[in-house]
Amino acid sequence: MDAGQFVERVREHYVAQFRAFLESMRDDGTPGAGEVMLELSEASGVFGRRYRIDYVRQAERPEIKEFYPGRFVAFEPFTIGFGGAQASFEQLYWNDVTVRHDLPVLPEAALETWFARWFDPGEERRIPDPALAEAMHSVIVRPGMITIDFGTAEAEALWALLALLEGAGATAITIAGSVAEAAGIQQ
Repeated sequence: MDAGQFVERVREHYVAQFRAFLESMRDDGTPGAGEVMLELSEASGVFGRRYRIDYVRQAERPEIKEFYPGRFVAFEPFTIGFGGAQASFEQLYWNDVTVRHDLPVLPEAALETWFARWFDPGEERRIPDPALAEAMHSVIVRPGMITIDFGTAEAEALWALLALLEGAGATAITIAGSVAEAAGIQQ
């Protein structure tokens, strides 16, 4: 299996579990919606001030339901050449991806274009429920790293980010996860 097939497999594994989660939320007949977008304050630190909640139930009071997958695709870490960069895959949980890079500054315009395409803040590509938004759920940018919940975005969203980084001059890129790193979880 090549790296492209691997990333697609990780995404499909996550999305299958997410679809089952959405179906289970709808099974009891309580109205609700999946992948609900919020506009956040500037102080949130979330890129583009947008965040997608996995599910909101409309009971007596709106109830936010976050999805936590129970299964992940296990793999041995590997490194690939990606243009002029080396991209190391240490961990890949589709809803918790940290991309570390060696760029001193990110190309802001290119990052905004990438975000607009894959987050779809105007929901221009969204097909009404029960279809998936096929969009990212959140992006947080810090010096030397970008943390992404890819949500239901296509696998191409990750490759487009790596291409953006490599095109800006990154030579070392590491794909890992923020939750596992913070908790010391290993595969």
